[in-house]
Amino acid sequence: MAEHLGDLARTLHNLGARQFELDRYEEALATAKQAVAVRREVMRTSPPTYRASLGMSLVGYASVCVPLKAELPEALDAVREALALYQTLLEFAPEAVRPHLLPALHTLADVHEAMGNDKEAQSVRQAITATRIDLLEPADVAVLRLLERRPSRLLRRVGRRLRRR
Repeated sequence: MAEHLGDLARTLHNLGARQFELDRYEEALATAKQAVAVRREVMRTSPPTYRASLGMSLVGYASVCVPLKAELPEALDAVREALALYQTLLEFAPEAVRPHLLPALHTLADVHEAMGNDKEAQSVRQAITATRIDLLEPADVAVLRLLERRPSRLLRRVGRRLRRR
């Protein structure tokens, strides 16, 4: 049963992505919500690495909310939840997380911008540019924590780390 739910979740996630690409945002939003709900159900009985899949669907949901300017507080919570899931995975399965970090961070910036939090959006975008987040090692998990909470502080810390390398 869990395997079939996993297939359903993946199919819903992919369908939502295609609907989004076709500018069918209302449909994509409904599909993205379904994908998140099914992935949450699957995660209850799946190994911890499945968290990356839930994170992808959470980011997908948030991405759809931006052009609609709908459910933005929920979208912000979803991206933050995805980043928290990725953060826990970085410690033991970094290869499962690294490809998803940049899209999640870009979505975080987009959601902030859509909410009118231009300063936060700019800070996240600067942090993305200043760091090569796709190359972070598991030891850099603290960077993700700072990015989510205090992007400007992250820039200072990353700058110091890069100068040491």
